[in-house]
Amino acid sequence: MTQELIQIIAETCGFIAGSIGVVQGLPQIMHIRRLGHAEGLELSTWLLMCVQFAAWAGYGVLIQSPAIWVTNLLTLVTTALVVFGIRGRSLSTLAIVVALGFAGFGLVLVAPIWLSSIALAAFTASRLPQLIRTFINRNRTTATAVSISSLALTTASCLLWMAYSVLYVNVLTIITTSVALFVILATATLEIRIARRATV
Repeated sequence: MTQELIQIIAETCGFIAGSIGVVQGLPQIMHIRRLGHAEGLELSTWLLMCVQFAAWAGYGVLIQSPAIWVTNLLTLVTTALVVFGIRGRSLSTLAIVVALGFAGFGLVLVAPIWLSSIALAAFTASRLPQLIRTFINRNRTTATAVSISSLALTTASCLLWMAYSVLYVNVLTIITTSVALFVILATATLEIRIARRATV
């Protein structure tokens, strides 16, 4: 397989992963609207993801990967919509999202590469607060507002990002995607357990 073909396959995987990532927030937004509440959702996770997606967009600009920067900017928008769903539509919520987006994007573009790599790895833990909250809620008898469909889309996106990372042999994205995949799968497993208990 030629290097050019590998690059085409990797970028295709990245664009598909990113496209799925863009829509991952939509089932969550619809779930909040349908339920009329965001109980069980961890706001800090969605705020951290705003920083994370902005930072990865910056990283995509640095390494000149349209698959990374375009899709992460679009995912930032749908993630911000979830933040609005949890906090409510207000100017203060918009200001927080915009500030976090600029902070993440700017950090990666301005910081030395070693520091931005550490930051990108750390942002992978953005979903950890949700996992902790889900673990605390694991014995509840009513369903939470966490969308299983959103978690399923996120898992599919992560698997495709893993293919992208392996094809490019990008150690940073292999590590960060592995961590994200573990946290997402653990959260999904616990949330499915909670949902099953709630329907019995």
